[in-house]
Amino acid sequence: MRTNKGSGFFRDCWRRCFSRGRREAGAADRGDAAGSVALPGPFLRFIGVCEVTGAVGLVLPWLLRIRPGLTPLAAAGLIVIMTGATVMTAVSGPVAPALFPLAVGVLLTVIAWQRTRCTV
Repeated sequence: MRTNKGSGFFRDCWRRCFSRGRREAGAADRGDAAGSVALPGPFLRFIGVCEVTGAVGLVLPWLLRIRPGLTPLAAAGLIVIMTGATVMTAVSGPVAPALFPLAVGVLLTVIAWQRTRCTV
């Protein structure tokens, strides 16, 4: 069965936006609370909203050819979020799970750099 990875990203963002109360990030996602960092619910909602608007800002200017200069700005905002995700994941437990947000941050850096050079 094939799954769309983009829908998983949006589902995760949606879940972060509308989760109730406090949620533990990091190790709590795997089921154990040892080494996890507690983050307040409103902060996680804010991060979720920023991820969704960043994803929309990353795709729509390129897709509609309207204000393509917003794409590097959206990528830069998502780089900040991915940097925080990498640090929080590395602090909360083993470093290996932190490699995924680090790789996404590197890809976003390439997108931001390429889109600032592009004159579409």
